[in-house]
Amino acid sequence: MITYDYEYDLTNHPYLSEIIDEDSGVITQTFTIPPGVNSIRGFRIKVSKFGSPSPIHYSIDYAKGGNEIADGTISPDDVLPVFEQMVGGDFPPVPVKSGEVCYLNLRVLAGKKPHNAYRLYGPNTRSDTGDDSNIRLPYWWYQEVEALDDLDIPLPQKYHGAQYPDYRLGSRVRSDGKSVWNISFAILTDQDPDPLGDTEQRFEFVRQLVAPPFTEWSFLRDTSAQPGAGDLTFDGSWGMERLTYAAPTLQNAQDEIAAFLGRVMGVNLDGWRKSKRIVFRIEENRAIPPGSEGSLIHVTPNRVTLTARDPKGILRAVHWLEDQMLARRAPIVACGTYRIGFRYDLRMAPGIYPAPTYYQLQDAQIWTRGYVWRLARAGYNAIYWQVNLEELVEDSAIFPEMNDPQALVAIARLRSVVELAAEYGVDVYLDLKTGYYKPFSEAVYQRLPEVRSFARHGNYPCSGQQITLDFYSETIGNLFRKVEKLKGLIVIYDTEGFFSCFVHNSIHKCPYCKDFPIETLSTRLFQTFAEAIRVANRDTELILWTYFCDEEWNYKVIRNMPPGVTLMACYSQFVELDRCGVKVLTDDYSVCSEKPGDYYLKIQRLAKEKGIRLICKTEDTFGQEFVSTPYTPCLTQHQRRWDHVHQQDAQGFLAQYVHIGFMPNPCADLTRLNVTTVEKDGTPVILSPQEKLQTVAEMNYGAAASAYVVKAWECFSQAIHDYFPYTWGVCRYPGPLQSAVAQPFFMDPKREMPRRWSRGYVADLRWTGIDQRFLVDHNQKWDASVVSRCFQQFLRLYGEGIQHLQQALATCESQYRDAVSSAGNVARMQYLLVRSLTNFIQFIRLRDAYCLCDDTTLREALAYVCESEMGNASEALRLCQRDSRLGFSCEGAGTVRGGLFTPAAIRQKIASLQETLAGLYLAK
Repeated sequence: MITYDYEYDLTNHPYLSEIIDEDSGVITQTFTIPPGVNSIRGFRIKVSKFGSPSPIHYSIDYAKGGNEIADGTISPDDVLPVFEQMVGGDFPPVPVKSGEVCYLNLRVLAGKKPHNAYRLYGPNTRSDTGDDSNIRLPYWWYQEVEALDDLDIPLPQKYHGAQYPDYRLGSRVRSDGKSVWNISFAILTDQDPDPLGDTEQRFEFVRQLVAPPFTEWSFLRDTSAQPGAGDLTFDGSWGMERLTYAAPTLQNAQDEIAAFLGRVMGVNLDGWRKSKRIVFRIEENRAIPPGSEGSLIHVTPNRVTLTARDPKGILRAVHWLEDQMLARRAPIVACGTYRIGFRYDLRMAPGIYPAPTYYQLQDAQIWTRGYVWRLARAGYNAIYWQVNLEELVEDSAIFPEMNDPQALVAIARLRSVVELAAEYGVDVYLDLKTGYYKPFSEAVYQRLPEVRSFARHGNYPCSGQQITLDFYSETIGNLFRKVEKLKGLIVIYDTEGFFSCFVHNSIHKCPYCKDFPIETLSTRLFQTFAEAIRVANRDTELILWTYFCDEEWNYKVIRNMPPGVTLMACYSQFVELDRCGVKVLTDDYSVCSEKPGDYYLKIQRLAKEKGIRLICKTEDTFGQEFVSTPYTPCLTQHQRRWDHVHQQDAQGFLAQYVHIGFMPNPCADLTRLNVTTVEKDGTPVILSPQEKLQTVAEMNYGAAASAYVVKAWECFSQAIHDYFPYTWGVCRYPGPLQSAVAQPFFMDPKREMPRRWSRGYVADLRWTGIDQRFLVDHNQKWDASVVSRCFQQFLRLYGEGIQHLQQALATCESQYRDAVSSAGNVARMQYLLVRSLTNFIQFIRLRDAYCLCDDTTLREALAYVCESEMGNASEALRLCQRDSRLGFSCEGAGTVRGGLFTPAAIRQKIASLQETLAGLYLAK
């Protein structure tokens, strides 16, 4: 194979890129045939796409203007949005000669940036990150930051170019004749197999997420399943009475049930002139549960009638019907009248975006029709984006200095996704921030010095002054006027996110705001937001998120919130855990605790007193325990969380945050069971927690393997619930657990770690300490010994759970093998991450002792630990190469586009282990 490409080692920015469209002309990359190659049979280039461009035409020529080796097109359907991958063409082997220079020519046939184009990638040969708009890093990463709790540096202090060597056996020439950097390419020859072999490309998992709807559905019918008394069976005698002029949401619901029965159950609803029919009705009916998603499903032997007051309800009714058939693995449904409702009317999740995720409107959009469908099918009805006020300023009459040239494009991108999401009954909310995209313009302060407040994130002007409020109203109102289907705005107002003069009770620092009560300032600001978002639609929602601020000033702010707003609070913060006799408090976003924190209960009482709507931020898939694997398979613990959440008064929830975006997984199926309410013939259908777990196991892994899978979940849940040592140091700052399988083992304690930022690498055991505010009893001791003891118990239980999954794999039906294997990959990687840290604790202790005394026993013990970790890392490498989900992460301070560990990063770690072992063996 002839190749020139880059990898994500996570310590350097690896690529250069540029946007190409129909105006880019012909792009030519030359390459030289090496000795021993007699023919070529295909090629790959690395691209991603914006919107819906035309195909890319390619040709490969023997010489410039010479005979063609091959030509054809690359379909845009093969190219991922946002994330780059190798794609290309294959052709019958064509003879070539050693030393011959060939020309690969590329041209986009139609489509113009910024909405319909491609991004072309190549190795970064520079020492800096370049001017690549696809790698917009937060400007504050490079400002002075203090060490966080003396544990480690929380953000990168450098992120330079990878300095790959130039490709010496060819060059790239644009249509204007200018030579520029070489693109990533691979030429398939007679000397090699496909360039990827059994290895998944880095972002391969995204392909399934964005694929067209129904792509993953396959025949699952158990042909031996028989209906019982009172059941109906869908077969060839059934048809569907379509509403042909229905809204897109209803059309999509009709398409879905037809596709499900055809692909999964082998039943074709070919026509409506059948004696048995599926019928859809949109009407007002008192029997329908409240809300736009409620429905009635009337099932008789000859007719199934789905009735709702809104097309969203029909779509949810279809999902429920599908789940009944999936649970039985047959097109069989029990007859009766069902009332389908939802316990929570707002169920939000984020999408997959590369880190840092603060600039999702600045590039291509991940929200394809298939991705929105998968999120809706999983049971969520809303998505949310992080956006920055300063990237939305289009034509300000108040602060024209803040106008952003990309605002029109950003708003257009947002509008297209909002309209697409609406077709699947999914609303879009914006998590509004200030100061993340760029600092506020100093030119405003030169013109209006009186609006300058104290220095803070983004250096925004005084939020207490009318001119600033007018700017907010102008910018937000313009957005909601242009994107009229936008559902709402989320504002974290007390700690971070949207920075105002009263964040952290800082009004005394502002020369203007210090003279006003804090509740006056906050009410004016919130009222400005509320009025601005309702310029085109009175049903939009303002969600005010109190992240965590257990102080009287915040309670004043809450008590004075304007009517009609929604309050949101984090469910699981600062919950007490007992770990090996030591009591600690969690930080945020944990799954190891199922009960609500005291702060959430306080906010809940306040919301009740004030009579305002309350929703909660909770975890239904993962927590801060593991943010470099797609979900945490502790479904028994997730179910315990739901059982406790149901006892609270929340009317909705925001699940996850932006560390990992939505991916279909069994946790999402469990969520769907817990948010849906069902009555059959007037009697509530209530599943026990165990029945829910069993149902999810059977839906995902089949009846034969389900008992083993549930046992595995119980083991993983006990490990998380009873033993996971949740602290800042372990999970977040510096949080080495998240990238532990790539953590170097250096003998020199002064050697600089390549990734010294949060969720990166550590040089010692300071991360095993604890900030005193998280220690319940300050007389107790929390150190490496406690962390190690917790992890050993965790590994014991995870090991038992993995054995149960191995039994599931041995007994499952063939169509479920990939799903069981995938679940095993996730559990095994979490096991390896923890084992890496336990090995690292041993290594540091032994290394520090060895540095004081060159002892043979210590040296042999060090070598033993390193050999153990070599096996651990090697297994992690195999898993990571096979499953591209592993190691990926969207966010977490300092996380970069490639994630938290990659095959390249693990190979670097293995090389460092080999170096360490060589030194230890030579010392003998």
